[in-house]
Amino acid sequence: MIKRKFHLYIERVFWLAGVVILGHYGFSQLIKSAQAEMDIAQFHKSQNYTQTDTKSTKTDTLTVDTQLKLDATPANFSLWSKSAKDKYQKLSKSEAPIAIMEIERLSMKVPIFQGASDDNMDRGAGWVSHTAFFDEPDGNIGIAGHRDSWFRSLKDVQIGDTISVQTNSGTELYTVFQTKIVKPNNVDVLRFTPSKQLTLVTCYPFYFLGDAPERFIVMANPLN
Repeated sequence: MIKRKFHLYIERVFWLAGVVILGHYGFSQLIKSAQAEMDIAQFHKSQNYTQTDTKSTKTDTLTVDTQLKLDATPANFSLWSKSAKDKYQKLSKSEAPIAIMEIERLSMKVPIFQGASDDNMDRGAGWVSHTAFFDEPDGNIGIAGHRDSWFRSLKDVQIGDTISVQTNSGTELYTVFQTKIVKPNNVDVLRFTPSKQLTLVTCYPFYFLGDAPERFIVMANPLN
């Protein structure tokens, strides 16, 4: 009889613990989804700002002639590591994104911020300084992101996938033509290209514990 009561007690303890864990997870997911929507909404709000000198401030928010509309679908947080979620929740969200990148097939929508700092890549992805900018007619646009959060969906990317990049100047579509794995010191993947190109960079392997030894590269050309 005592043994049966003990088993019943243990069962209730595990049941209660499960409810608490699921409740905490659901609440944290709600907060992060809401923050992702706020970042994207802030991007649209910034479209009303005026740029006085596009040459000297090309990495600032660009002037827009027509109001853009975007379905602010939250990112897929189910693939994120716990540490990435914790970092994202603690970050300041004051700066507006300079672009929104989306790969519809992967349910991936990422705000892009100016500069590939750790804070920016915790909040979204970062435009790599000294690479081509979105509004330039040629050159290689470098975008970096963390493998355990925003860019983890890239593990399933395929040749031919369409990448949409929306800025205040409009929306551009790119097609993935190559993926490859390189060493961290291989900076050639971000070299200037005579024609326009989009290059995404993240650490590899995606589920490696500790500092990842390689980089996963996604290369895409404008969709004609």
